[in-house]
Parts: sequence; structure tokens; C-alpha cells
Amino acid sequence: MPGLMAEQRRYVALLLMAGAMWGSSFAVIKIGLDTVDPLYFALLRFALGGALMAIAVLAMGRFDVHVLWSRPIIVLSAVNALAFALQNIGLTMTTATNAALLININIGVVAILAAVMLKETITRRTLYGLAIGLAGVLFVSTGGDLAAVLDGSRIGDLLVFGAGVLWAFYIVYMKRTLHRESDVLMVSTAVIIGSAAFLVPLTALFAHSLALPASGLWTVLYLGVVCTGIAYLLYNIGLKRMRATDSAILLLVEPIFGVLFAILLLQEWPSASTMMGGVLVLLSIGIVSRSS
Repeated sequence: MPGLMAEQRRYVALLLMAGAMWGSSFAVIKIGLDTVDPLYFALLRFALGGALMAIAVLAMGRFDVHVLWSRPIIVLSAVNALAFALQNIGLTMTTATNAALLININIGVVAILAAVMLKETITRRTLYGLAIGLAGVLFVSTGGDLAAVLDGSRIGDLLVFGAGVLWAFYIVYMKRTLHRESDVLMVSTAVIIGSAAFLVPLTALFAHSLALPASGLWTVLYLGVVCTGIAYLLYNIGLKRMRATDSAILLLVEPIFGVLFAILLLQEWPSASTMMGGVLVLLSIGIVSRSS
């Protein structure tokens, strides 16, 4: 029993580290978007991360082309690419703080999808938490003014929220995929490469510029290496051993680091409505966490 508990703590630590890395990404993306097109930025990030991961699996003799072309990987890659397109475009119209909060409200959606797709237990407490969390999303997105939903400054909030919903499906479907695939490194590599592949046509069709000024290079390097290659691998290792709902709860460290880095790097201090919405989101987190 002590050995099992120690092993469980290791997986929890891996998920928390991944969440912290992803939390730092919002402010870094916001900085990069000052000089790089949002779609091209996402493509560069995943192209770099995919190249590094491919080198690793090839060097270890673990590259499996069948995994790369399997239907689950194609679905996961498409969903992930679309989610990043929405997030990056949304971040051109909203703050890193709002994005960190809105994306991570998907914990309730994860719980519902996990109950349906993975037969994980869902309780009334989880449903109550989801309702309160959605109320928090409303405060963050509209500032308490429902008419603001159609305001251009709020469209960015809706886009990043949509990205979070897509990632909720991604988490649950990835959990189901990891049940069937034994090599987590190859699965992680395949999804990163596949995401880059789907971002190629999106970038070709909708990107306004393919410029990468030197000032934006460090943001691509940080996101590609730390927030893509390393974070995806750590998260998938933890997800393989834990419930999808539990992994989503642990990822709620992400908005904490998101707000922290937004303050440190961007001097983005949360507004009163964002703080109120954030309190509701945290309340929903507590409710859902206790139900798991």
C-alpha cells in the first residue's frame, strides 16, 4: 500500500508540473502574439515540439508509424489543432488572465464526458460545481453585462472558452486512447506531429503573415520545448494512470500559474469582474474536487 501511494504521488506531481508549464504559456503566448500571427505561432510551436519528440523516439528506436496514422491520433490531433487556433486568436482579443480562467473551467465538461465515455462516477456535487463554474465564466466573459457577449472584446473570451470545451473532449478521448496504447512517448509524439500537420492548412488559409521577428523567437522556443514537448509527455504519463476527472482537477493549478505569470510578465492585474468570476470558478473547483 505505501508503494502504491508513493507511485500515485509521482503521477500527481507529473500532472501538476504539466499544469504549471501550461499555466505559464498564456502570458508567453500573449507576448509572442505582439509580433507573430496567431495561427503561424501555433504551427511553429508544434512543429518545433514535434521535431524534438520525433528525434527522441527515433533515437530510442520506438517510432511506430501505425500509431501516427491511427484514427484516435488523427481525431486528437485535429481537436488539439483547432483548440489552439481558437485559443491563440482569442488571446489577441482578451487577456492572459481571462484565458487561463476560462479555459480551465472545462473540469465540469471533463467530468460529464468521462462519465459518458469512460464510465467514471459523476455525482450531483459535480453537476452543482459545473453550474457555479459556468456562472463564473459568465462574469469573466461579460463583466456582469449580458449585452457585452457580442462586444468584440468579449469574442476573445468566447473563443478561448470554446478551446477549453474542445480540450475537455481531448482529455477524455486521450485517456481512452492511452488505455489501448502502451507507449506514452510515441502517443505524445504522434499527437504533437499530427497537431502541426493540421495547423499547416489552417495557417495557409487564414494566417495574415509568416513573419517571425527575432523578438518573438524565444517565445516559440519556450512553448515548443517546455510547454509542448515536455508538458505533453508529463501529462500523458500521469493521465494514463489516473482518472480523466482527477487529471482535470489537478490541472487547475494551470490558472493559478496563468494569473501569476500574467502579473509578472504582462502586469495584467485582474479586474473586479474577473476576480468575482474567478472566485466562482475556484468554488466550482472545490465542489467538483470533493466529489471525486
